[in-house]
Amino acid sequence: MDGKEEEFTIPADGGKFEIQNKLQEGYIYDVTIADGQITAAEMEEGDAAGVLTEVDAASKQISIDQSSFNINENTQFYDITAKAGGAKVEKIEFNSLNPNETVRVVVDRNNNVTKLFRTFVAEDYTAPVSGIPGKRTLKNFLATAMEPVGTALYVYGGTWDWQDVNSSNQAMTIGLSQSWIDFFQSQDANYTYKNSANPSESYYPHNSWNQYYYAGIDCSGYVGWAVYNLLNTENSTVADNKGYVMSATKQAGVFASNEGWGTMDMGDVLMDETTGKPWVDEDGDGRRVYEGHEFKPGDIFSMNGHVWISLGTCKDGSIVFMHSTPNTTNGAGVQISAIGPDKNCEAYKLANQYMNKYFPQWSERYGDQVLCLTFDSYTKVYDKAVKNDGQPTGEFTRVAGKFSWNLKDGVISDPDNYATMTPGEILADLFKDVKIPQQTMEAVYLGVENYGTVTSKEKESFQHRFFVDGDIKTYTIPADGGKFVLQNQLQEGYVYNITVKDEAQVIDVELKDKGHSNVVMGEVTAIGNDTITVNGKTLNTANAKTYEITSKAGGSSVKAATVAVGDTVKVIAGKDRGKTGKVLRSVPEKSRVVVEKVNMVKKAMRPTQANPQGGISTVEAPIHVSNVMLVCPSCGEATRVARRREDGKLVRVCKKCGKDIPAVEA
Repeated sequence: MDGKEEEFTIPADGGKFEIQNKLQEGYIYDVTIADGQITAAEMEEGDAAGVLTEVDAASKQISIDQSSFNINENTQFYDITAKAGGAKVEKIEFNSLNPNETVRVVVDRNNNVTKLFRTFVAEDYTAPVSGIPGKRTLKNFLATAMEPVGTALYVYGGTWDWQDVNSSNQAMTIGLSQSWIDFFQSQDANYTYKNSANPSESYYPHNSWNQYYYAGIDCSGYVGWAVYNLLNTENSTVADNKGYVMSATKQAGVFASNEGWGTMDMGDVLMDETTGKPWVDEDGDGRRVYEGHEFKPGDIFSMNGHVWISLGTCKDGSIVFMHSTPNTTNGAGVQISAIGPDKNCEAYKLANQYMNKYFPQWSERYGDQVLCLTFDSYTKVYDKAVKNDGQPTGEFTRVAGKFSWNLKDGVISDPDNYATMTPGEILADLFKDVKIPQQTMEAVYLGVENYGTVTSKEKESFQHRFFVDGDIKTYTIPADGGKFVLQNQLQEGYVYNITVKDEAQVIDVELKDKGHSNVVMGEVTAIGNDTITVNGKTLNTANAKTYEITSKAGGSSVKAATVAVGDTVKVIAGKDRGKTGKVLRSVPEKSRVVVEKVNMVKKAMRPTQANPQGGISTVEAPIHVSNVMLVCPSCGEATRVARRREDGKLVRVCKKCGKDIPAVEA
């Protein structure tokens, strides 16, 4: 206060701690003081806040986001530093200010700055998907729950109130809390919610009060906030409302029993009495048999110490869901995750796709941190019961369960038929109108569109062609004042990491060449079932896609594997090396093919009407396309394939005999 640090008490307000629940470290307040006690406090955001774009000592002026303000001999300058363990304020000099720093200023009626605080100011943020407050539908619940994804960090006790009893003001705020946005943008990949080495410098709550209740959000805080925004249209406060934040383990049960919003599945019919696991893998193929108890869109699952929101069950039995969790890094927070046997499941692919595509800041910070959790850890309804001494009793006790909304005559409805949709369909619908602000992806540069007809006069508006994950995309590239910096880095037929803005313009490129951290180049010396050896380095190709890059005048091209359904191929690697057979089925998304009588495996078949007994059957399993080579129907040799264009169509040509290889009708 005016250059000095002061200490005051704050009344408990009958245990509501109303003022304490408004105070956030490092923020500026107007406070009312009486007899050494703060009796009122209101946040003061300042008359202007943002990026310091100009500092002019000669004219004694500063500019904040291009708006000018006067500096005089009475202006006070301060530096606010917010960190775990307590914020601090220090006096600074005017000449220590630099452009591109962020500040808050208080000005008088003559536009003179009375106080300037050099402090963190977040950029404006709009969530890709957000709900409509108070619209009580299943779709709106999931859209609302999506709003904090990728921009609210995990804080243990975050969004509980200061006294750690009920909901915080943030949990009863309509829309995203600005404090969540501020905190996320002010941190980096090193953020940790818990500092065990030095508890006094930790965001973890001390002795059952939440100093950092405002900064982020924990699992039950997240669910409580989503439910509040689903059911309400106006903010509330700790002094007036308990909200919906409560024990994660009990949250689903309270919504069902106390609130009466739906039904509760406590797991009785799902439990395996032998193992205590909630769902049983009956045939040993890693798929759970739900028997009508599968997770539906909008279900809320309380487990021991955690709670999450389901986006539904994929066709392979894996589950896509949303929750707030610290991940393995002790950072992270609200995110889309998966439950399944491994990262090959449908749920993980969806979670990974949407987190990386629509939340670039999050993905850039945390990298490959999208979670794929196990069924046993995240759908567990029962825990082993223990005696007072901590020893197991050999019995199981109910600790949690799955809440499902009553959509027929309950508090919410389902006019959009979300209850019948898959997670992939729901995500596609929620994000269908979303324009990606910025994303980085791997691409092959193919050259300028309409090369040979466009002229140099049009070079600033050229459409540049890139091959991106199986598709050809076109983007503009800024001229950079006539320097064409990026254009002068691009080479046809080379692989790049490109950064695309607004799905329309490439703003950065990085060549993935020799020396790049995740690039291996050179001669293929060996090919296994799920491996390839390049220059002595063996690489896993289990999930690899295979492409061929051809560079020629007029534009490069990229094409997928050269074999098609109906072709006869020869196996060139693996246990069936030397065998030939017809391609029965192609799996292009995994760069695999199914070849007649090749890679035979035994599979347990479930009973059906046609085969009521079930049993064991031997079937062809897919193999990687790199393990086969096309057999030319003319010369009978296994061969690589060239292509030529004829009547607008690509014709395959045998590289050994030079004859055309016609397409085979499967």
